[in-house]
Amino acid sequence: MRIFLSHSHRDRWVVGQLDRRLRETPGIETFLDEKNIEGGARITEAIRAGLRACDEFVVILSSASIASDWVKAEIGGAWALEKPIVIVLDKLSPRDVPQIVADYKAFDLNDVERYLEEVRNRLRGS
Repeated sequence: MRIFLSHSHRDRWVVGQLDRRLRETPGIETFLDEKNIEGGARITEAIRAGLRACDEFVVILSSASIASDWVKAEIGGAWALEKPIVIVLDKLSPRDVPQIVADYKAFDLNDVERYLEEVRNRLRGS
């Protein structure tokens, strides 16, 4: 399973922790710009390729990420590609979710363990 992680660079620590936890699960690969885009690579093409290749799109929504044009573009790309979209709220409420993805189930960052368990169950076929 390939999971694309979208976030603001101001949320690097949070997304790094989620990335690490996801990769601890056998069968999960993640796309995280900081680790998957090499120096000199065309960022927009790498993002497009990551979105096309992912099985699931996870966005860390924070006050920084909802103001980020990159995060908005990634959300729109995942939506257009009809990828499953998982929203992880970091100090925001469901009212703050952009309208285009407002009907997707969201997890609070404090409940991210529940999301991780759901992913593991899907991998096991439960």
